[in-house]
Amino acid sequence: MKFLIQAVLPVILAGFSTQLNPVAASPAPEATADTREVRLYFLDRATPARSLKGAVASLVVERESGGSATFLLPLVEQTMPDSGRGPGMIRGLVGTPYFVELMVEDGKAKPGRASPSPGLPSVKPGHPAPGQLLTSEEVLRRAHRGPCFEQKIPAHLLSGPYQASVTVRLDNATVSSEEFQSPSSPPKEAAAEALRSAEALWNHVEGGARFMELKPLAQDFMKDLEMLAPTGFADDAGSFEKDRQWCLSLGRAIERACDEGNTGLVQDLSGQCKPRLHGMQEFLESLSGPGTLPEGCSPAETP
Repeated sequence: MKFLIQAVLPVILAGFSTQLNPVAASPAPEATADTREVRLYFLDRATPARSLKGAVASLVVERESGGSATFLLPLVEQTMPDSGRGPGMIRGLVGTPYFVELMVEDGKAKPGRASPSPGLPSVKPGHPAPGQLLTSEEVLRRAHRGPCFEQKIPAHLLSGPYQASVTVRLDNATVSSEEFQSPSSPPKEAAAEALRSAEALWNHVEGGARFMELKPLAQDFMKDLEMLAPTGFADDAGSFEKDRQWCLSLGRAIERACDEGNTGLVQDLSGQCKPRLHGMQEFLESLSGPGTLPEGCSPAETP
């Protein structure tokens, strides 16, 4: 009996460990109808076709209903542009001028010419004039022809509300993305929610709220700003992204002030954000049609 227990015990412990952390011990799933293909493109406006040799990426998916999973995304050296759909979800890489685009295969893409990217100006393929910056659509077009990180993951993880984040190891630096949320709010709605969160932070401090009541508002404020990353990437002039990054910087300071119980600083910083947020709203109002579409939605798919 003693020898039987010694033989079975490691198996039981291994199974228990897998239940606690099911993804850590799970290999990448095979390509089946129960998986969805995920691709991650690195967007560098200065060098859209930059080499990613030696780079690695990981994706963390968190279900709103509970549970999380982590996947390694191997680098695929040569890809072709997607057809029949607009861009995926775009987020900034924190502390860098770079963005990443997360493409999730939804089965809706059709063969043929790719639809125009929502919110991005149409340009003819080719090289820009000397001294002229590449448009955001051209950056996407070139990135889609180059390397990307790719993996197939269980479809149920991407069904229903979820959050995701990406970590990229590039050269000697490791950088993380802003949070991807699905479903995402349209830009105008996200900007309005960010402004409401800033105003709520101010008003709650006036009403004597404690830091534990302020922290959720600060987190919502950050999430709304992160959902505005596609507009920041699409604005070739860069003014929208400058204001967004400025508000994100203050948002991180607001979160620290909440942790420290410094409600006066929370109120001061949230008040400083409001003029910039109003300017961002005005910019979004100046856009027409596709500029306000949800992420990953082509004009033909809108109701």
